[in-house]
Amino acid sequence: MIATYPDRIARGFREGFEALAKIGGVEIHYVYRDEPKDMAQQMTEDILAYMACACGRVAGEKSRKLLSTEISPDAMKLAFELVSSGTAVKIAAKILQEKGFVNEKNGKPIHSEVLRKRLLKDWNVLAKLYGDSSSLDRSSFEKFVEEKMKREGEILSRDLRTAYLHWCEAQNLMPVSVKRASMILNKMGVKNFNGFGTRFLSKWIGLSLK
Repeated sequence: MIATYPDRIARGFREGFEALAKIGGVEIHYVYRDEPKDMAQQMTEDILAYMACACGRVAGEKSRKLLSTEISPDAMKLAFELVSSGTAVKIAAKILQEKGFVNEKNGKPIHSEVLRKRLLKDWNVLAKLYGDSSSLDRSSFEKFVEEKMKREGEILSRDLRTAYLHWCEAQNLMPVSVKRASMILNKMGVKNFNGFGTRFLSKWIGLSLK
């Protein structure tokens, strides 16, 4: 038998339990022999751990409900076409509502956050079904570079990605993939330096935040 601490076997009568186990031929091994934290501190940590677990379940349930929203194929096609043409997700959600598209599960309007998550989840599939979105990706990313970047200096790849994602969130636009963004920068003549062969130190030469 393996236990974390001796008091995990029993808060009281531990010695008696160990004696009974020995009589029955059961050997008890403790991972940590040192005495555990005091009861108040242990109880506090247990409560915090339970709260973290409960919050995670609530967040997971909320995300599951968002992604389980039933959106018709026609609505997804229209949303993809709108966003691909540069329409913000919030505006696309309003257009869907005006055209009578609703959540088929409960008949309520499709929330923009639900639509955004569903588009992010199914974007590649939608692109194969209804057309390539490369032209949108290029114009979207180039707009970010034009507004927020200057063609001098250098910037770490992770910092560039973070700034781009924040910009997309503020503009309510779909972010492009890292691979496509890299292709666009290469076509623009921006050079990539992979420091010491690690992605963590990868940076772009000839590009920096304004």
